[in-house]
Amino acid sequence: MPPTEPGQEMFRKEGAFDFVTTLPIFTRSQTEITMTRTIRLVSALALLAGAASAAAPPIALLKTITLDRYPDANAVVVFDSTLVTLQADGRNVTRRHKLVKILTEQGKQQYATTWDEYCLTYSRAEVRLARVISPDGRVTNVSRKDIVDVAAPLWEGSKFVLPNVRVKSIQFPGLALGSSVEWITVDIMHNPVMDGQYDDEQYFSSRNPVLDLAYTIDAPATMKFRWLVKGGSLDTSFATRGRRQRMTWSAHDVPRLVYEPLMPYRESMTRLLVCTQPDWQTWSRWYYDLCSTQYDIDSTLARAVDSLTAGAETEDAKVRALYNFVNQRIRYVETSYSGRKAGYQPEKISLTFEKRYGVCRDKAALLVGMLRHVGVDAYITLTNPGSQTDAELPVDQFNHATVAVRRPDSSLYYLDPTAENSRQYLAASEMNRGVLVATEEGDDLRYTPLIPADSNRLEVSIDDTLWADGSLSGAVVLTPIGQQEFGLRSMVLYLPPLKQKQRFENYLRVFGPGACLDTMTMTDPRDLDQPLVIRLHFSVPDFATVLAPKSKVANLRSTIRFTLPKAGNGMFTGSVLSWASTMPVRKYDVDIHSTMAWHMIHRMTLPRGFRTVFVPDPLAQTHDRFEAKSATSTEGRLLTNEAWFRLKDPLVPVAEYQNLRNLLAATEELERQHVMLKSGGEND
Repeated sequence: MPPTEPGQEMFRKEGAFDFVTTLPIFTRSQTEITMTRTIRLVSALALLAGAASAAAPPIALLKTITLDRYPDANAVVVFDSTLVTLQADGRNVTRRHKLVKILTEQGKQQYATTWDEYCLTYSRAEVRLARVISPDGRVTNVSRKDIVDVAAPLWEGSKFVLPNVRVKSIQFPGLALGSSVEWITVDIMHNPVMDGQYDDEQYFSSRNPVLDLAYTIDAPATMKFRWLVKGGSLDTSFATRGRRQRMTWSAHDVPRLVYEPLMPYRESMTRLLVCTQPDWQTWSRWYYDLCSTQYDIDSTLARAVDSLTAGAETEDAKVRALYNFVNQRIRYVETSYSGRKAGYQPEKISLTFEKRYGVCRDKAALLVGMLRHVGVDAYITLTNPGSQTDAELPVDQFNHATVAVRRPDSSLYYLDPTAENSRQYLAASEMNRGVLVATEEGDDLRYTPLIPADSNRLEVSIDDTLWADGSLSGAVVLTPIGQQEFGLRSMVLYLPPLKQKQRFENYLRVFGPGACLDTMTMTDPRDLDQPLVIRLHFSVPDFATVLAPKSKVANLRSTIRFTLPKAGNGMFTGSVLSWASTMPVRKYDVDIHSTMAWHMIHRMTLPRGFRTVFVPDPLAQTHDRFEAKSATSTEGRLLTNEAWFRLKDPLVPVAEYQNLRNLLAATEELERQHVMLKSGGEND
């Protein structure tokens, strides 16, 4: 028997009722019902007792799970059961019991190793059971040497070295097709994030089918819970006995979640939100108090702030000077994960300034403290750039810290000093995201504004000359704005010169496979005070097809034929939309994460002695969330093509998906249409 844990002691003190009596009974065939009941009853008792063993595996049930029955699955999750045992102070023990049947080689790769990450500051993790069940029913317990506990490994490009973040991993040996793996893990939370409170977000969807999935909270009856199910429905079971209450949410025969390009992954799943916090103001005040002790400025930092803002006569100028400093001069890196509230509480700002590095919360707190020193009303915030925050319940869904500045009219604007190389204070991918401003009185959840598509625009200006032999030479000028500038600026700063040339030459392939980048110039990408402008001088030897007459009859003319550059690819940022629209039908929305636009003006000087006989058709399509326009005209020897695309809302719902596909199909058809020139006329 392992050492006594907080949860076990709590059961003895508070008289927890029998878990078995509250388990839901699932309705399938009688054999499966009996087997499922047996599994769940014994598993529940093992979980509550902290036992290092489990019931005999359900061999009969496992044999019914075959690839014929689940032809699209790599594995089937037989059950996934989680029990959270809470104390009133927020400490808890979470036990998870999972059994998976493997059907394919990909399923073997997926479940050959488990991965559970935890932080020693908050908890410790244990493995109570790990075994492999062969197709013929033989059970092999995983040896101790195949259960490892190591520091979280670094990945290529990682900026975080966190020695007290650990990974507990089970490596299942000798897996064969038809094998099953079963394990029980325990996470003992000795330091809750918010004392006396509990919140969680649980997913009831998986990339593999799930027969039975249950999540149970056993807590003091005095704790007040609120919960919400999004993206589907769950069975529920609630009971109170003595001084304990138990809440179970469960799902059965859950189909696998099929990935679609650029689907809003989290929002596409059935999710349970549950918490004891009464409102977002509680979170706001808690984070304000947690950070309030970290803003003290020593004399060294004070002198630096005064020097940085010495020439700034307006508040906007002061904000820009300090933002640029923290953005560019404080490296975005972490080498410790310390403090009782590690991962939430920032470092003291004078220390961050001295070290010249920190993660999001450290850089945000430093900028807040510097701004306050010069009289700017600034606050640290919590947000999540990767997905939308559900506003209905105050559940911690945050993974990032930024800065809010209050204007004299009480409105707010936001700054992210970790968006290195961005002239925008807030990267476009962080627009229209939930943000919680940490204030002394407590603030409600807000949303960052959604900026117009033209504020994330790529301006493309092409001036070139087509010669009578079909070759083309000219220049492209790229002037990115907003997110487009952030992306291009970051790329040229991180790539060495040779790689830059290769990347831009690849962009020029929109003119044809033989396009060559002759010279490239740009403004200083390190200077955030001026826009980025990139000039590409290029040549294409075989841009156009020249059809000369075989006969020398006087009235036969030469023909030049070519297509205009495909504006939807490469440098024109439309390829992400093409990728997202590959499926004829979608189940889930498309999430591009930011608005965007591109505007191209292409001016081509045509060869002497030729007249234009055909140009592509015009295009004009406007929908609620996106639009595209294109028009080609000629005047004398000048051919002009002007094209626009705007994605006005980054989220394209399923109802609009076919309109997006139709628009992209129309642009692709347009790009296949030729410009045709005939000799025998002057266009001067």
